Order: sequence, then C-alpha cells, then structure tokens
Amino acid sequence: MRYTALTAALGWLTIAAATAVALATGLVPTPSGSALGSTVPQIAYLALPGAFLAVLTWNASIGLIGPQNAVLFGNLIPVTTFAIEIVRGYRPNAVELGGAAVTITALVANNLVARRPRRVVEIEPDYEELLDAA
Repeated sequence: MRYTALTAALGWLTIAAATAVALATGLVPTPSGSALGSTVPQIAYLALPGAFLAVLTWNASIGLIGPQNAVLFGNLIPVTTFAIEIVRGYRPNAVELGGAAVTITALVANNLVARRPRRVVEIEPDYEELLDAA
C-alpha cells in the first residue's frame, strides 16, 4: 500500500506540474468555471471506482493470488478495452486481431510455464574436499 500511495502522489505532482507549465506557456487555455463544474461527475467516477477501488482490489488480489499471477491481469487491460469496442460495433482489422491473439497466447503460455513443477537438483557436498580446505 505504501508504494501505491507514493506512486500515486508522485504521479499527481507530475500531472499538476505539467498542467501548470501548459497553462503558464499558453499551450492550453484556462478552463471556465462552468467547464470545470461539468467535469465533476467524470472526475468523481475516475477517482472513486476507477482509482481508489481499483487500487484496493489490486492490492488485495496480490495478497490472494500472488504478484506473479496478479501482474498478468495488467496485460489484459488493452485486450478487454478492444473487446468492449468490438461489442460496441468497432470492426477490427487482421493486424489488430493478430495482436490481441499474440497477447492472449503469451499470457496463457506464461501462466502455464510458471505453473510447471520445477525439478529440484540436490547437490551433495564433498565433505572430504571441505575438510581439506579447512
């Protein structure tokens, strides 16, 4: 939790600094009060379920299934977004479908390889050599 909080704090500071620079240099116009007010519901949605609950469940999942399995879900975010867009009517081309297939195949292969039983090789020490060295 500590690292998540540090990352979020540094990320917020970076975004605030970039926004201040963009406003000061005139790259972006200063938003009006009504424009800021109209974004409150969207920001609340991103902040509460999109960030706060997501971080809590992410940290809980690491405790439940381990970091090696939890990190694999991060790779599914673009594939899930892609699937949602297809359901909404987007027609992907062959390269996009191939990219999604490569991602899913890599995730499945990684998971299968990680779950293979590992061979333990026991090396018996040469006691005579150890005694001679001492």
